[in-house]
Amino acid sequence: MNYYKDLRDHIKALEAKGKLVRVTGPINKDTQMHPLVRLQFRGLPEEERKAWFFEKVYDSKGKKYDMPECSALLIDATRKWDYPPVSLPKKEYMEEALRLWQEMGLPPVRVQEPWFGYNLGNWTEEEEEQAKWAVMGEHYRTGEWMAQKRQKA
Repeated sequence: MNYYKDLRDHIKALEAKGKLVRVTGPINKDTQMHPLVRLQFRGLPEEERKAWFFEKVYDSKGKKYDMPECSALLIDATRKWDYPPVSLPKKEYMEEALRLWQEMGLPPVRVQEPWFGYNLGNWTEEEEEQAKWAVMGEHYRTGEWMAQKRQKA
């Protein structure tokens, strides 16, 4: 097992071993980052999966973040057993992630069905609307909506 002085040391080691994808261009944390990372879990064998380092992160409202973002960096992201895909982003986001993946010249992925999330019939129209708010960076609206539903006990 390897031990590192700090997170920067760990990132350098991953990069030296070719186990880190560094994204230097702007990336939307709400609509692009998560689907891009998830794509590798539906299209690459475990030994080809990598950690991600995003340098220029912004959100759906255009807010830019000063600090970079890492994903799949400190966890063992390999699957220990077969399990169904859960919590996959919607098709539109996964298709955009695939486009970005190809644009960055990453290894080809062979996506496995299902490779995007879809409604299993359990979501209400209100929940669908709340999910849209989250993607737009307006997750606080769900709290405001819930506050209106409160009842005194």
